[in-house]
Amino acid sequence: MKAYFLLTLTVFVFSCSSQEEKELIGQLKFITEKSANSKVIVDMASIANFAWDSLYFFNEYENAAYISDVIGFNWTGKPVENNKKRLLFVQNSKVISYVDYDFSELPIYLYWCNKEKQSYKRDEAKFMVLKTCDNTILIYSYIPLKCIDKYKKKLSMRCS
Repeated sequence: MKAYFLLTLTVFVFSCSSQEEKELIGQLKFITEKSANSKVIVDMASIANFAWDSLYFFNEYENAAYISDVIGFNWTGKPVENNKKRLLFVQNSKVISYVDYDFSELPIYLYWCNKEKQSYKRDEAKFMVLKTCDNTILIYSYIPLKCIDKYKKKLSMRCS
């Protein structure tokens, strides 16, 4: 039987200071290390332990106009840089926090149940984290628990 872990991690992230980014990235690295040899279940609310109601994930080169369109209100933040990914947290139509991380150093990718809805409410932001391979690229896939059956093929792409 596969080992499952429910990680309860706490990090306080209230804005985008470099120290807070480092703490959140440190927690994500910890989860990544745990998922290298087993399936890990993570509740993002336990990692981002501050007031937020929606979580968004953005890829490199996505700009403020695109991000504003996705989150549903005007945001004037900087675009996502080359080889970076962004986790963005929103509370009451206001960006509360975000963290950009280098995908080459922390190959985490969040998957969605519905491509038209690129967000998760706080109580839905629970994922199975798996070490997977996509061709020769190692990825730590965050598969949403609420639609895990949709990703059966991804679940079989485990790396050794």
